[in-house]
Amino acid sequence: MQRFRLAAILALTLGCAAAASAQTPIGAVDFIDNDSVIGWACLPGDADTFLPVEVWAYRPSNGSWTYVGTENASRGRDEVGSAGVCGSTAGAFYHGFELTIFPEELIATQGSYQIYAYSNGTLLPQNPSISNIVSFATSGFPGSTTWRTDYNDPNQRSVSMVSCIWPFKGANPDSHGGSWSPATDNWDPYFLPGGATNFANMVTQANWCLRNDRTNPTSWYWTQSNSATNASTWPTTDYWVISANTELAYSKSQSGPPSQSEPINAGDIYSVAALTKSTFKLGIDNTKPGHTIYDIPFLSIGAQMGRGQTGPIGWIQPTGQDTHLQFQVKQVVQTAGHYHDIAAYIEMMWGGYKRFIGISLTQDLNHRYHWNWNALESFWFPGGEFNLLGKPKLDQCQLSNAQLPVIDSTTIGQTKTVSIPLRGLLQCLETMNIPNLYRDAGGYLGWSSDRPTNLPIAITGVHLAIEQGDGEPNLTAKMETVFSKPTLVNF
Repeated sequence: MQRFRLAAILALTLGCAAAASAQTPIGAVDFIDNDSVIGWACLPGDADTFLPVEVWAYRPSNGSWTYVGTENASRGRDEVGSAGVCGSTAGAFYHGFELTIFPEELIATQGSYQIYAYSNGTLLPQNPSISNIVSFATSGFPGSTTWRTDYNDPNQRSVSMVSCIWPFKGANPDSHGGSWSPATDNWDPYFLPGGATNFANMVTQANWCLRNDRTNPTSWYWTQSNSATNASTWPTTDYWVISANTELAYSKSQSGPPSQSEPINAGDIYSVAALTKSTFKLGIDNTKPGHTIYDIPFLSIGAQMGRGQTGPIGWIQPTGQDTHLQFQVKQVVQTAGHYHDIAAYIEMMWGGYKRFIGISLTQDLNHRYHWNWNALESFWFPGGEFNLLGKPKLDQCQLSNAQLPVIDSTTIGQTKTVSIPLRGLLQCLETMNIPNLYRDAGGYLGWSSDRPTNLPIAITGVHLAIEQGDGEPNLTAKMETVFSKPTLVNF
């Protein structure tokens, strides 16, 4: 499903509201995809009444309706407030609703649904530019070696930063002054709400969210889109998706928007190549001009629901054979640097949030954190809950039939096979009490809400990644890594 910028569709959605009576809610559904239902609702001219919005799913194959959830239309929507349709006081700017992540019971049906939103019994009109159909039928991995960057629009140079997602705030801290709210370009958001929310005192912050003023989008345009593909035309189906993100993620010092921070295959930091019908090579070169000290370039290639794949990549069944993520990896180049990583990220959904497991083949990790990403058009939206593990902690899990090599300076040029039993990995996280050593977060690895062990869990993304940091003045670090196409194998 495509995503569309809020500012570009505001005129259409406000036009739907013009004919409504003063007693009838007005509003619109702006976005629908496999992750989210987003829009706005209010009583005409009433800035201070905040309406509930119910989301329902209709399944044409059997004529059934499923209640999805209720969201209060009280989130920030600057352009709706500026239009004046919800009144003229400060509350007029807070009539948005955002339902992110469908219920796992709905996803597990593997069905196709039409999505509708109601406020006080009134059906909210849908923007005519979008489809209300979502499908959770299995898509599998792409069959090609075609790849492209994140955003559906190859010319996109700005993103819609919607209201803060998650109980923790932020896509980056706003510049309100004080020691805990520095300007975006002054602190690495990985250690602030732009990446991991690690500090207990940040959880209670009420206004930690970087949001662009969509009534004046020119102030939030990056200089170029940095879109790239190896196809002759812009692909919309059956492709692998690239994320090239350099912290500071939302900084205007990058040439492009988050997830497309710098050019690819343009003699700069990032390079991507399909070497054969089954292998890709990813490269990061911190010796290039686009890199500055303390940047941490991240580059991934993967399969993603909503990016060339209409449904989940696969499933983790509650019983029976386990689902193994398998791929091969070869480190080709690795020069000395401050930090580097080779990792696999598995994305799942339950409890109203995305859940990620990151498996590092180079680092000894046992970290858990929440990561907020409010760039609506990016496939990473809205962020989620991460558990990161390295081989020493994975060895504690004693996973049956696992192959977990360590990639280091002694294995350069060697092809290693990785096989990760995913249900076993989830069970280990939930039962082994592995300490969370990420800064001062405390506690154990695990999840903020229990995984439903009686349902198949959708694997909605699989991404193979490299990351390279270098704090040295001479900026000498670079790396190249070859990955085979990943597969999911049940045994």
